Amino acid sequence: MTFTLEPERIVTQRIEQILRVNARVTEVNLNQSMRMDLASAAAQSTSIEHHPRASQRRQSTKRIHSFSRQRFVWKSGRFIVRLSSMLSSPSFVTANFVARPLNYRMDKGWAQGDVASNEWFAPENTFEQRFDEMLGEIVALGFQAIDLWCAHLHWTWATPHQIDTARALLKKHQLVVRSYPAWVMGDASQLIAACKLCNALEIPSFAGNCELFTNDRASAVKILRDHRVGYGIENHPETSSAEIFARLGSGDEDVVGVALDTGWCATRHWDPVSATRDFRGRILAVHLKDVRPPRLTKTGLEFVDMGHETCRLGDGIANIREVLVELKNQNFSGPLGIEHEPETFDPRDDIRQSRERFDAWVKEI
Repeated sequence: MTFTLEPERIVTQRIEQILRVNARVTEVNLNQSMRMDLASAAAQSTSIEHHPRASQRRQSTKRIHSFSRQRFVWKSGRFIVRLSSMLSSPSFVTANFVARPLNYRMDKGWAQGDVASNEWFAPENTFEQRFDEMLGEIVALGFQAIDLWCAHLHWTWATPHQIDTARALLKKHQLVVRSYPAWVMGDASQLIAACKLCNALEIPSFAGNCELFTNDRASAVKILRDHRVGYGIENHPETSSAEIFARLGSGDEDVVGVALDTGWCATRHWDPVSATRDFRGRILAVHLKDVRPPRLTKTGLEFVDMGHETCRLGDGIANIREVLVELKNQNFSGPLGIEHEPETFDPRDDIRQSRERFDAWVKEI
């Protein structure tokens, strides 16, 4: 089917909706101005998000592009949206480094690593060097995209210079930011600030929790729509799809969906494959996380003792391969972030192997 849609905001929202519900689309006719920008970008083999002529529409085009990277092709004067069963390449969830500022001895729980990470990245005089080093190591593991954890660039302390620096470093390393994992607590001012940071870095959505959405849904949804930022509700304590659906509600599908964490599903004895199937059409992002079976003895480590000991994909009980099969069946094209946050060791080698396994599984299925 063909859509001729304008103005630009309607174009953006409609394409996002099409991609989220996995409709079968052959082409989308954009308004003339957008077509010229995007055609020029394609002709120069330049990615849409970095094309200089698209500066006035960068937020919109990047946001469209992010839902299905490499699915947009300019051909014979038309901008073609191709949806297939091919999954997106995996991204690196930067929260994987939560224990790094503690020299991988996070023995007082997640909050300890969260505070330490914010304190490590917040100083303006060292931010560039530390952020650059982190991105370089991620690229060395074979990733082309990240999910930028808020502790590595938080709206409460990020200065305009730090945001500009982050943007320049992401361009230097040719990394795309697919989502922004964050717990956005507090009032409307906090959600607005988080959305503005997403806009500044052209991040299409944040994944986690939003206190305002819980307390004043209408106000939160208006802010999300005004800033064109999606909110993926992430499962942590929930033990069933019904609990997440109760939080999701209906009527806000254009900006509200699910950020499915397969590891927390497994920890809560909730089948990740069934959860993936239940949320068909509402998933904005997936955190591909595997966890080991619960240990019989206590270790003093928060996550290990609650049965949330993360590991290489395929080494645990989350059935990641079958999750990917289900996502492929859904033609899912959103972020697939590899997540592994051990409390006592550097996860980089495990994550490299997880990415290799992901690639092998995708070829098999």
